[in-house]
Amino acid sequence: MDFREFARELGIVGKVLSITRKNGVKTYCPVTKGCALRVLNDAMAGETVCLSEDVVPCNGGKYGFGFSDASMRVPGGYGHFISYGAGEGFPAGMRLKCDPELAERDALAKPKGVMDGYSAIEIKPFEESGGESDI
Repeated sequence: MDFREFARELGIVGKVLSITRKNGVKTYCPVTKGCALRVLNDAMAGETVCLSEDVVPCNGGKYGFGFSDASMRVPGGYGHFISYGAGEGFPAGMRLKCDPELAERDALAKPKGVMDGYSAIEIKPFEESGGESDI
């Protein structure tokens, strides 16, 4: 089964990104402050982005991209921060998960040590045999 058949079987629609661990590449982050997840928009637009722990501006990005295995300590709790927030007086929620419990389960299931032996990740549109990345 090729990738396009696999994507159709799973119901994936749209663009797919390729994320590859690398060593010895020049890294940069087009996002200098705020959420580093915005680099995914650049990759979806066709750019290749290379990230390392040194260039990602936020601790959430370092954790989410696998550069750090330590979950973030956020007032109100990590689960609330990643979902809808803990309320007034706490940081606004990121709305990446639908509820705090799902965010906590996701954090516990996250693989550890994925960057052991690697210094960077490269994110770009997926290409299969030189073809387009649209499904």
